[in-house]
Amino acid sequence: MKILVVDDEKIILQGIVRLLKSNPLVDDVYWAEDAFIALDFLKGHQVDAVVTDIRMPEMDGLELIKIAREEELCDNFIILSGFAEFKYAQQAISYQVTEYILKPVDPEELDKAVRDIKYKTELKEKNRNNQENSVVTSEELEEKIRLETYKETEIEWILQNILLLPDIR
Repeated sequence: MKILVVDDEKIILQGIVRLLKSNPLVDDVYWAEDAFIALDFLKGHQVDAVVTDIRMPEMDGLELIKIAREEELCDNFIILSGFAEFKYAQQAISYQVTEYILKPVDPEELDKAVRDIKYKTELKEKNRNNQENSVVTSEELEEKIRLETYKETEIEWILQNILLLPDIR
């Protein structure tokens, strides 16, 4: 998994990056110190999840999520917040945030959120592959019908010729 961490507090940013790097499910961890840098990064790089602080100067984490969703830059978001205020949680729910984790961050809670995203991503990929494999073009369908018709005609011919064979008793 590739994860982008966004937080304006350098110490917290470093701690979250360190936690994620120690997770065996995480392949790459990127970081940004503000939402503008994060958006620029997302426009040029594919990540599986964004872990963002909710309160940052100039553009907060919720605005980052809103823009990233509108521009289809990422599907999975984990919010880190020092605020248990209902209005933040309510807005996070409206943006379909994967997880809302209160600071100080419990490493097990963050690991669980990563596992959930990994599972969700793998399931989505598996469903996409199944849909791609189940799509049949009109040419393939015609070929299948022709082959089935040929098989029926061939079987009919064999049966008719068996009846024409001399009786060898």
